[in-house]
Amino acid sequence: MDSSALQADVVGITSAAITSLEAARGLLQATSADDVNPGAVLQAQALGSCFHANGPIVSRLPELLCRTKSVRLERLACWVGWAKRDTPDFPSKTAGGRSAALICFALGALFTPDKCGHILHEVSTKILPESEQTSGITQLGRVCACVHDKLGCLGFGNYLAEHVTRLRQCYFEAGLDCPRDLADTPAEDDVQAFLVCLRDALQDETVMLRYSGTRCAAVWMTLVLLLCPEDVRIEVNREVIHAGIRDTVMLTVDPALSPASFRTESRLSKGSPDLQDNHIMAGARDRAFNANLSFKWEGMLASQLRIALADFDISVRSCAQIQQCIANAAASFAFNSEDARLIEKGPAKRENSFPVGALKTLLGPTHVQVVRHNLEQVLREPSNKIGSVDEEFEALSDMVHSCVSPSVCQSKICRDPHAPLFHGWPALPYDQQTFNECSVRRLWAVVERVVEVALCCLFVHADPEATLRSQMDHLGHWWWAPVIRLWRMGPVDSDPHLGYRLTSYVNPFYLHNGILDMVDMWNGRHRLDNRQPDVVRALSRVCSSSYGSTVFPTTLQASSISCPWSIQYRPVSGRLHHKSEQYNHIVSLPSHALDPTKAGSPPAPPPTISPSGSGEHGSLSMTLRHVFGSEPKSLSLRTIIRRGTQSVEVDFGEIQVGFMSLERAEACSHSIHESFENTEGDVWPTSVNELPRDYNRFPNKSSKIWLALTHGNAEAQFLSCSPRRRQLFQGDCCIGCAITQARSGEYDTVIGGSTSS
Repeated sequence: MDSSALQADVVGITSAAITSLEAARGLLQATSADDVNPGAVLQAQALGSCFHANGPIVSRLPELLCRTKSVRLERLACWVGWAKRDTPDFPSKTAGGRSAALICFALGALFTPDKCGHILHEVSTKILPESEQTSGITQLGRVCACVHDKLGCLGFGNYLAEHVTRLRQCYFEAGLDCPRDLADTPAEDDVQAFLVCLRDALQDETVMLRYSGTRCAAVWMTLVLLLCPEDVRIEVNREVIHAGIRDTVMLTVDPALSPASFRTESRLSKGSPDLQDNHIMAGARDRAFNANLSFKWEGMLASQLRIALADFDISVRSCAQIQQCIANAAASFAFNSEDARLIEKGPAKRENSFPVGALKTLLGPTHVQVVRHNLEQVLREPSNKIGSVDEEFEALSDMVHSCVSPSVCQSKICRDPHAPLFHGWPALPYDQQTFNECSVRRLWAVVERVVEVALCCLFVHADPEATLRSQMDHLGHWWWAPVIRLWRMGPVDSDPHLGYRLTSYVNPFYLHNGILDMVDMWNGRHRLDNRQPDVVRALSRVCSSSYGSTVFPTTLQASSISCPWSIQYRPVSGRLHHKSEQYNHIVSLPSHALDPTKAGSPPAPPPTISPSGSGEHGSLSMTLRHVFGSEPKSLSLRTIIRRGTQSVEVDFGEIQVGFMSLERAEACSHSIHESFENTEGDVWPTSVNELPRDYNRFPNKSSKIWLALTHGNAEAQFLSCSPRRRQLFQGDCCIGCAITQARSGEYDTVIGGSTSS
């Protein structure tokens, strides 16, 4: 073909064809990066074109689906956020794509990706032509999960909680018994049938979708008000609470119409009405809290509490009172955390325990404002006057028992004054099955879990668009709620081992993992390949990413002891990206512990020690690589400290936990630059890379003190932290006074330097 003919062919290509080619190229690039099948995206979009979505949420979708906000972790060469022109960006361009995105958003908040794929596949077989059914269950499920993660900031769970409360309020105001199945999650078959009926009603003006009953009413209400609020009419006990422009979808919430069912009906015309068969929602109730529900950060715990309490005969007003009591209890725990049940003092103090002041110290000098602000965001603002820990937890206990009396406990354990108060640990002669079904026990399990998560939220500085899944996993299990359970055992004076038990579970390590678990549970699920000998040991997490959000400590961005001193974690909207892959975790490789049998004897300590930076490191190297054989996908973090010709590998996760357990010396009036006369010869100056992290090199641990010469280097001070040793940070104090405090408190390490230097 000559050049003139080729030029004519190129010129003859229509603009529509070029646009189609550009769109196809963009789709292939996006789906390749997100590991999504392009055909599944097109099938989902075709499915969405069968639903005519409307309302305010639809108008927000283009902006939400196209957003590309991200946060970089420069030292790790990775980033958190959303890629430009990713898979969710593609359906934002068409009305059908936006409708499909809303359906995926709702399904992803109710079911696992596999179940979402099954629902989309079955609905496609019923309403799409065979030529457009090109994808399987797994492929459709992947599309649904990908779109839901990006739209999770809308907070399906928050909307569900709002509608559950609205329905329950209608019953309480009318003086009627409130149904307990309003927030139940429908079965997969029910959702398939409902979507098919909804499509028929939205496409044919002569057809109406009618639901009657109470089971799953709040879920159906949330779904249709998100997708097509202008076509919905809702009645509760024959009273209208919502009326759109059209009554295409009719929801009648009334216990008298049970069992719950839905059907399509033809409107009256010249011919006889065409009434379809009822779809009756059968099957036993599942009381378990739906772990797939997604929540936006604002009102996260309040929404989950309202949904969980819908399964109890508790008024909306009492729910608000429980919410207030929980906020007060969490605030009192933070304000009065010097309680002997939380920290150990004196010679009994062990490694990996909170410093003096506990949560107040970790939250920094503005802890009062931080506690009130964070609790107001996720739950409720605490009262103006907060009592002691015992007073607030007693008020919480009284409120719980006023809602569900211990006298209704069928297993008798809740009303037995001599029974163990570890709810979840029934002993003989108590029946386990009866105990698990006890309404008192189930209510306490919800309250305990909300308190635990509320305490974790105090340390979180969240992105407004951050999305979190349900925090109601493992309800009733002691490990996930030790604070209230151990508190309920009684005062420390009545049990000398109580303080030890509480600090064994409630410590910096527990708090660190609890915050990361808010995004994705760990549960030791990593299956490691035997060919990776350096990761066979238990690994510590420093970052979790899942369901459209990622959380990490701020020290991962700036590895230093800041001034003012505070512990913060950042939940950011978006997934963790490294190179071209997405990951769920960053796990820290273990440090190389110092072997005391091979360390030998150190040189004699100098008679005079002056503050200096001679112990600081030369460079810090942090590298990531894929952990082969891990499920879910993880990156391993290798942290290497170099000083001169020496280098040492350290565990960044342990350094973070050590920072959270670090004590700060009381300030003195002396100059921080004053030298120290080592007359007793028990202080050994050392550097950040030679500082023992696992063992002491001396047989008598209490008589030797290491002094890290890291004055003036905030990064070296942070890298000196370890949870395995009792450490004291010099701060605004001279070396002599810091050593005196270390001797009296039996600390074995002093980290030199002031945060203000």
